[in-house]
Amino acid sequence: MNILTIILAVTLCFGLLSCDRNADLQHSGNSMENTHAAMPMQPLTMLLEHGISMMAQGAELKLQGSPHGDVMLAQSADMLRRAMSGSEMTAMHKGGQGQSPAMQHTHDLGAAAFDLLDMMMSLQMDKPPKNADILHHALNMAAQGASLKSLAIMGMSHDIDVFMQQHGMQMQQESLALSKTGTAPDVYQATVLKVMGLLVSDASEPLQHMH
Repeated sequence: MNILTIILAVTLCFGLLSCDRNADLQHSGNSMENTHAAMPMQPLTMLLEHGISMMAQGAELKLQGSPHGDVMLAQSADMLRRAMSGSEMTAMHKGGQGQSPAMQHTHDLGAAAFDLLDMMMSLQMDKPPKNADILHHALNMAAQGASLKSLAIMGMSHDIDVFMQQHGMQMQQESLALSKTGTAPDVYQATVLKVMGLLVSDASEPLQHMH
């Protein structure tokens, strides 16, 4: 066998290996996209809910003069963007879930959260909104209650699912009662209340239908 034949054989082997590797990577990518397209909405919704909880805490710290408030607001912005425009959301839209009630609710919640986040990032210590501490505490309660409900709907804890859903609903009702004041709401309070309303309502299937 001459040297030219050896070179041609080695080149052919490397070419075949490269084709196999590219095929494996493409198959892996397609499998990941298919998995994302078939995933339930709850994980993305929970990511949003946690981001909103961080927003409430970050805004309150910001008004107290803590630099960690701005850090938390920035982290919550990253979390909201990851939920609303990440690869999972893109794959779910391509997979046909874009028109579902749960998807529409998630987009409404995300849009309202971004509007509120913009306002929170502009908060100033010397010009706090009316009842800001109460509003932030109520918003945090509503977000945590929503996370409990979302986790329960996923149906992974069996006997404790009902308890989590009931406690989540209780937290949200208390948060709504806490957020009500005798004065007409200003723009900031109205925006907080909009997010809270979306957290309390959801388009998920009732828990009793999940078991």
